[in-house]
Amino acid sequence: MVKSEQIISKPKAEKVENHTVYFTDGTSVEVENVIWATGFRFDYGWLHIPNALDEHGKPIQQKGISPVNGLYYIGLPWQTSRNSALIGGVGIDAAQVVKKIYSHYNLTTI
Repeated sequence: MVKSEQIISKPKAEKVENHTVYFTDGTSVEVENVIWATGFRFDYGWLHIPNALDEHGKPIQQKGISPVNGLYYIGLPWQTSRNSALIGGVGIDAAQVVKKIYSHYNLTTI
């Protein structure tokens, strides 16, 4: 695992296939984990990962953890509580997802 400790701003993601995210500027990046923030309307039409979405196009997840290795969700309505989709409540869910990611890679510092 490469640890860069950098946040790199990218344009809108057009699609995801396997471990590659493709952006509107023609660039792409290989990823191990995806954390996606959608804004006000849910649209997962860009997500082309087997077993990531149910038959209605909604994320398959339990407390933000997808059955797809390395795919996590934050900010979904009722993810763990009524506040899950709100700015004031998403932090609790995010902390749980981060702990899961760290435990997956056997990391000890958050």
